[in-house]
Amino acid sequence: MSKVKVSNVRIAFIKNLWTPTEFKAGDGKFRHGATFLIEKDSANDKAVRAEIMNVATAAWNTNAKKILADIVTNNQKFCYLFEKTNKEGDVNEGFEGMMSLASNRGARKGPVLIVDQDGRTVLTENSGRLYGGCYVNATIDIWAQTGEFGPAIRAVPIGIQLVEQGDAFSGAPPASLDDFEDLTDGKGADDFGPVYTGGSPDPKEDRDPLAGFI
Repeated sequence: MSKVKVSNVRIAFIKNLWTPTEFKAGDGKFRHGATFLIEKDSANDKAVRAEIMNVATAAWNTNAKKILADIVTNNQKFCYLFEKTNKEGDVNEGFEGMMSLASNRGARKGPVLIVDQDGRTVLTENSGRLYGGCYVNATIDIWAQTGEFGPAIRAVPIGIQLVEQGDAFSGAPPASLDDFEDLTDGKGADDFGPVYTGGSPDPKEDRDPLAGFI
């Protein structure tokens, strides 16, 4: 494996970043995962390409370029793609004009280290601080798969640091405590009206709530 660091890149597909899920339902192969969007021809892009060539050469020697040419557009064999598409053949949201580095980590290897901007505070999924669309720094292992299931180029996430929050993918921003104001300051329970305790004040109203709709 060969470690590479990318800086200030956008993160996507983090559904199983904290809680591992199976690669295919029922296969028992639980893994963590995330994808990193990288500007083409940037310093990050050049670093990733260099590491891919390094591990490919170490694995396949003089055949490296030929093998890479055979797998470079196969998203099942190559982790670094340009304008990755979805099942319908459309470029994924936010992937337009971008390289994407898909990384996965087997659950048996332990969780990915995920920290806040200070580089020390560990972020949990419930913190809401990191979501798809944020900008991050990340360290990633790139390796060449050989043998029965090769050839392939894979990536494994090691650590992720939040740099700054960005626009959430699909226009769905994360929840924030800043969205709400304190409604309890100087108020007692009576200030909010009667408390509902179940049932209905009028027995005539105790009927099927779906009556008239089905």
